Order: sequence, then C-alpha cells, then structure tokens
Amino acid sequence: MSFFNSIGRMGRNPARGGTPKRSPSQGPAQTPSPSTFYDPNAPPLPTSASGTPKQLPLYMCQPFVKAALVKGNFKTIVMLPKYCDVNEWVAVNIFDFYNNLNMFYGVLTECCTMQTCPTMSAGPDLEYTWVDQSRKAVKLPAPTYIDYVMTWLQNMLNDDNVFPTKAAREFPSTFASVAKHIYRQLLRVFAHIYHAHYPALLHLSSEGHFNSLFAHFLAFGKQYDLLEIKDIKSAGSGAAGSGAPGIGDLWEKWKEMVPLSSFQFAHPLIAGQYTHFLSHAMRSLSFIVFILGLVSAILAASSPPAGSITVGSKGKYKTLAAALKDTSSTTYFIYSGTYTGQTTITRANIKIYGQTNNAQAYGSNTVTFTDNKPASTAGGDEQSATIRVQATGVSFYNLNIVNSYGKQAVQSQAIALSVEQGKFACYACQIKGYQDTLLAESGTQFYGKSYIEGAVDYIFGQRASIWITKSTLKSIGNGCITASGRSSTDSNYYVINDSTIQGTGTVYLGRPWGNYARVIFQNNNIGSDVVAAGWQAWNTATPRTDHVLFGEYNNSGTGAWRNGRVGFATKLSAGVSIATVLGSTSWIDSAYM
Repeated sequence: MSFFNSIGRMGRNPARGGTPKRSPSQGPAQTPSPSTFYDPNAPPLPTSASGTPKQLPLYMCQPFVKAALVKGNFKTIVMLPKYCDVNEWVAVNIFDFYNNLNMFYGVLTECCTMQTCPTMSAGPDLEYTWVDQSRKAVKLPAPTYIDYVMTWLQNMLNDDNVFPTKAAREFPSTFASVAKHIYRQLLRVFAHIYHAHYPALLHLSSEGHFNSLFAHFLAFGKQYDLLEIKDIKSAGSGAAGSGAPGIGDLWEKWKEMVPLSSFQFAHPLIAGQYTHFLSHAMRSLSFIVFILGLVSAILAASSPPAGSITVGSKGKYKTLAAALKDTSSTTYFIYSGTYTGQTTITRANIKIYGQTNNAQAYGSNTVTFTDNKPASTAGGDEQSATIRVQATGVSFYNLNIVNSYGKQAVQSQAIALSVEQGKFACYACQIKGYQDTLLAESGTQFYGKSYIEGAVDYIFGQRASIWITKSTLKSIGNGCITASGRSSTDSNYYVINDSTIQGTGTVYLGRPWGNYARVIFQNNNIGSDVVAAGWQAWNTATPRTDHVLFGEYNNSGTGAWRNGRVGFATKLSAGVSIATVLGSTSWIDSAYM
C-alpha cells in the first residue's frame, strides 16, 4: 500500500530548511547514502567524570518546561485511524516530523554555524559522531551532521522502494527497522536544537510550538515502538539515567506532569485544525502555517528585522556598499528607493532584504539597484555588473537589479547580476538587462518566484549549476534565453522549471557557449515567441552541438516541443530533480520552492 496514495507527494519533494555554513576549505558537503550512514548501536563519545556538576538546562526550567501549544496528551492523535495500514500511518507521520523539524532548523541556521556548533553536541558531555565510508566514527560540525541526516532522509522519502507512492507497491519487509533508524537520527536533531539553540526559540516565542512537536514525536515513537528508552536516555538524562541533564529528562518530567500517552487539546480551534489535518494525513500544512507566522520577522517585508543593518533614507547607511563594511549583523534591510552605481559583495553568509508589502511577489518590489556600464568599457563581463557577488551563502529578497545599457548602435554585454562563488539564492527579485543580463558563473544558484528579462544570451555562465523555478523569463528582443558555457562532463545543469517563458521577437531557448552545454526546460508554459526550431547552434562556423543536452520535458504552450525542433534537442521522458541539480537544498528558503 502506498503511504501517499490518499494525498499524493504533496506536490513536490519535502522542503528543506536553512543552510549549514561550510568554510571553503572543507569543500562540498558529502552526500550520504545508506552505506555511509551511522551505526545505530555506536555509543556517544565518553562523558566527563561522574563528579562533574549537572547544570539544569534552560528548557528544563520553569516556565519553559511547561510551555506548549497544546496541553494534556496526544493519545487521540497518535492512535491508528480506522482502516489505515500501520506502515502507511508511520510513514505519513515520519514525513510530517521531518518537514516540521526541518522548518524549525531552517529558522535556526543563522545561529547554527561551523563556529558556534563545531560538534554535533546534545549536552555538555554528549557528542554524536558520524560513521564514514570506512566505518570510522568521525566528529562533524553540527550543521554538516544535520545536513547529512536531512539529505539522507529526503532521499529515503523520495525512494519508492522504501516509501512507496504507487498503489500496487508494498512497503518493504525492512520498513520497521528503517523507521526506527530514521527516528533515532531525528531525535539527535531535536537534542542538538534543545541543547544549543533553545534561547533562539525563546527569542522567537516558539518554545511552545517546539515542545509540542517534540512531545508529539515522543508519544508517537512510544506508541509504535520507534524509540526505545535507551534511545531517549542516550540523548541526555541526568535524572533518569547516569548522564548529564538532557532531553531525556523532558520525557521524565512530562510523564510526571501528565501521562505522555494521553494528551488532550486546550484550545478548541487548534484541536479542530490539528485533528482535521490529521484525518487527511496532512498535519504538516497546518503546522507550517504556525511556523511561518513565527518567522515573519525574519522574512522581512515592510519593516527591518530586529538587529538588521539598514540602508536608505531612513537607514543607518546611504548605500549598500557602505553598509557591507558593517559586520555587526548578517542581515541587511534596504528601504524603498533607487540606488545608482555598482556594488560588489565579498561578505559571506548574509541576507539582503528589499522593502516590500508582499515578500512573495516581485511585482511589489520597491528597491532598485541600477547602473548602465557595458562590458566593452568596464573591462569585462563581471566588471560591468550592477551587483557582483563574490562570496558564498548570499541571499537576496525583493530586489530589482538593472543594467540599463540596453540595445545600442554598438552592442555590448552589460550584466545586471554576476554571481561568481558558492551558494546563492534569489527570492522574488527582478533582474533586467538586454544582452547577458544574468551571469551565473560558478557555484550552486537558486532563483525562485523571480523575473529575468533580456534578449541575447541573458542567462549565461560557465561553471554554475542553477535552478530557476516559479519565475518569469521575458525576452524583449531577438536572441537566445540561455548560453551555457559548460565545457566538460561536470555535474552542472541549467534547469528552468515550472516557470513562464514569454516575450517578443524571434526567440530560442538556448545556444551552446560551451561544447557540453546542458540546459533543461521542464514543466513550463512556453509562449509563441519561441520558434519551432527551439534551439540554436553557437554559430555556423562553430556550432558546438555534438555533446550538448538541450532537453525539454512536460512543457505546455505554443512554443513547447513541436514539429521542426532541431536534431540536437532532446525530448525527455522524465524531468530532473532539484537535488540532482543543486545537491542538498537545506540552504534554500522553502517558501520560494
């Protein structure tokens, strides 16, 4: 029986939360696989001497230990619904626990970094280790460890052999042990958040939500034998066990307050919503609404987030360039206005928000960065960019970025945005130019709910892997949308997914700047401006089409695949996933996926 048979795959892959902060010297994150996963029986690192004083954690103190979204017990909602297969019920709940915990962790990634959390610690004397491919236990920074776990679990959820989605496919005979395996690792993530980041939860006034999620997680695990007492105690239990105080003490404390096996709801509205979504195996949607409400201060819109560095007429600094010299915060807020000139960003792991009254819609943006330098006089493509990103972990929200050089008698490349390093995300932004608007030069790049405008090769670059989704690409003249410079059989893709392709003129989806260009348009609506040939050779003398993959899958509209497509285009039988293109998606804001 398929565990998603009644609800589908929730529209897309489970969304991941925030990004772990990796230093350049560490290289790319390892993608975990079942063969490199942890040994469930491996003990934690040795604890300190028994005489060490045990300090009560903040989450065990009053009034926080009693804080909850709900009061009473969870007996009703963890019980197996009538006519529901137990494996399906367990699978749906694991899916929800993963989504909800990942949403919390996404909020906390600003404070969970390589520097603040150099080990996967769950207490003063408790560190979890990762078992590598050679079966050696190794210490990892918490963000790396959690990224490995969440990526592994996301891959498991997408594997029909483990979590079947087709009605005819049964759960594997090993599903019970797999579920326990997953549960143990989710427990470790809970343990780390409680130990290292509980003050941040208090700052967001979300301790009640998190306590309720964890109590539900414990109750469900107890009901279906997914957690053993030793699992809970190994996460720290000074009162019930012999270790330092930890989340195992919450288990004991909550059992004292109210039996953990029989909770009831204190607020009828919450109870109605919670049980309604439960009956449809979709509680995660209700819970995510709660969480999104909590993080509205982080998803800046009309006013600056607390502690942010401000720019503009009402801000501390008049220009973004000046503000970037201030490193007192990793968040920058730009007040409404037009800012003329070029800006280069060399500071890593920052977020830049533009003022808007609707953070989900690029049409509501009120902040514009503009310049008009062509590459012909600036000294090169990158040098002409209005904004140039030379650091990893940079995210833009609700910015308009423009190079207004346009179509001149002497035509030249004129870049609006140049992204040259690491991970980069662009949310509800407008990027406008004419030739070579967006230079996606290297790294992994995500563009969600955005608008990109140009005419000639207006999405181009050499070594980047980019995913553009839920966006609008508009051609304002004759030319090609993409020009991939991929010159080897590396892992990079350009993928335009679930977007609208529109404009005027004679338009092609792309041409190969490099001999191994790989560009895929999938699930889009493609307008009539895209000609029947669809794709174009680089030029007559050097076509560069022998090794390209110009793929199309499941597009609609007048410009979609039809008679007359060039011979070097490929009609695909399946699309590609965001995980294939970008690897881990933990660093992407799921609200824009």
